[in-house]
Amino acid sequence: MSATKYTNRSIPRISLKDFDNRIDEITSQLVQAAETDGFFSITDTEISIAEIDAIFATSESFFALPDDVKSTVPFSSKNVGWEKRAKSDLPQASQTKKKATNSNSEST
Repeated sequence: MSATKYTNRSIPRISLKDFDNRIDEITSQLVQAAETDGFFSITDTEISIAEIDAIFATSESFFALPDDVKSTVPFSSKNVGWEKRAKSDLPQASQTKKKATNSNSEST
């Protein structure tokens, strides 16, 4: 197996500054970045580092709980909740998994 090759490309940075007056422009930038790069960085959110740290700390403390406690917050159709070893029902993810499985079994 060959090493992963990386290219020098920038991660799209999208500013939310003056959001109410730029909503169409921002929406266009988000869609463009999601469709072409697959990810992006958001700037000018007015969310403080302390708030971000608190959100990560809350998430970390939840996932550190025993499975039986986390399971009291079951996954729902609103894409909220916890599920042990969750599997995606997306057709694309399923096809990718099948291709990977077939590739691996062919090479052995």
